[in-house]
Amino acid sequence: MRVKMGASELVELGRKCNAGQTVRKGYRRHGYTKKDGTYVPTKVVPPACVPGSKAPPSKRWLPDLGPTPIGKWSKHMPEGARHEALRKKVEQVGCYQVRKDLNALRNVTRDSETKGKMTADFNWLKSQGFCQLKSDRRKRNEG
Repeated sequence: MRVKMGASELVELGRKCNAGQTVRKGYRRHGYTKKDGTYVPTKVVPPACVPGSKAPPSKRWLPDLGPTPIGKWSKHMPEGARHEALRKKVEQVGCYQVRKDLNALRNVTRDSETKGKMTADFNWLKSQGFCQLKSDRRKRNEG
């Protein structure tokens, strides 16, 4: 006897957890001694289903940044024009957001020329006085 199943039923058969849950990996918890002197032995914690539908790393992708996250920036523009486009975008949305969007796009691009120019522009933006974050100032003072 054959049972006919649709695609959604087959997907459910392959799952280890219910919908809305994700598998937490098992691990080994080391033993330790409490302050009162009692010893808690080592234990192997098995894999378990926990609430949440976090996508697996292979399925994660860049968040939707909108149509033009870094203004009119283009790899075909000369360096000065790219810097001016970034400066205008910083005035609109702020330094932190522009650096975050530029870095996100830089991390997913596959074109080495674009990546190189984005890296150079990211470093330029980081070095500018109008776009300093607390972490940049702290690293400069330590180094």
